[in-house]
Amino acid sequence: MDAETKSIVCLESLVLIDFIRKQNKRKSFFFQLGNTGVGFAVPVMVHYKIYSASLPVLQQFWDNIFSDFFILNHHVAINYTGIRSKNILKKKRKSISLPDLIIAATALHYDHPLVTLDTKDFIHINGQQLIHPII
Repeated sequence: MDAETKSIVCLESLVLIDFIRKQNKRKSFFFQLGNTGVGFAVPVMVHYKIYSASLPVLQQFWDNIFSDFFILNHHVAINYTGIRSKNILKKKRKSISLPDLIIAATALHYDHPLVTLDTKDFIHINGQQLIHPII
């Protein structure tokens, strides 16, 4: 996948979990996005969450899926983005789990829209562009 020829979106874990759970994969938001020609990236935290929650029998499936994605590594600059976001959330009297904060901070740092099925976890993050299905 060539990052310069495709628009890249950052996936959060629920998008991938929804895909694996749906009997008809074509009805998943992930499948629908795949038909738009975008490239996919996942924060390393999403990679961790998927593998740590998956049955061993699904490891090959996830290996195949992730082989086509950019894995966005975590580093100190992302921590600072997360800290700024957390402080802004505190002022708004909002909170977010640490894994979701890291996912949001990673998407912000790399300047990729975040694809989510759970906007309530990410909607209060300043500057976070969200892509979600219209329900």
